[in-house]
Amino acid sequence: MQLGVFSTDENKSGFRLQYMEIFNWGTFDEHVWKIRPVGETSLLTGANGYEDYTYSNYFAGRNKFDGAASQQIMERDGFFKVRTDLLSSKTGKTDNWLSAVNFTSDIPSKINPLSLLPVKIPLKVFVDIGTYADAWKANAATTRFLYDAGLQLSLLKETVNIYFPILYSSVYSDYFKSTLGKNHFWKTVSFSIDIQRFSLKKISKTLDL
Repeated sequence: MQLGVFSTDENKSGFRLQYMEIFNWGTFDEHVWKIRPVGETSLLTGANGYEDYTYSNYFAGRNKFDGAASQQIMERDGFFKVRTDLLSSKTGKTDNWLSAVNFTSDIPSKINPLSLLPVKIPLKVFVDIGTYADAWKANAATTRFLYDAGLQLSLLKETVNIYFPILYSSVYSDYFKSTLGKNHFWKTVSFSIDIQRFSLKKISKTLDL
């Protein structure tokens, strides 16, 4: 949807971000990181298929709301790995501003339990820290800063990444317990597919994942 400076929708009037790229800056490590809010709201959590307004990413279950396919996210917005899909207004959702930092680090092979397998499977840790406009309002529903952390399994030269959240802010913990039930671990797992990284030539040279 195109929005003008003089939009008749009071919630969407003024200048609104359409697209931004960051390349080769410190930890971005020669990968182009993109955000395409196209004038719509942004989330601390990576966007799902329904929120990929420009159809810029491949989704296994673009319009799914349950099951494994619905747990896919994309490298956009705040790119938190925890999801609150079943809330009418997701945690970290804003039509104003948000800020987040995402860290990943390889786990040394000496302490990587997957190193015992005949196929090399990189295991990483991830940490996300972020805040957003609504968190700074009086009587906000969340603390000003949110976080999540866990393990990341990278496959096919990081084309497919699977995220296992282990630590996260209390607002996420409360959501998981109240909405997803007791045995909710596998429902908290997320994954992303980055088609831009995919290369049959690179993958076929070795069996390394």
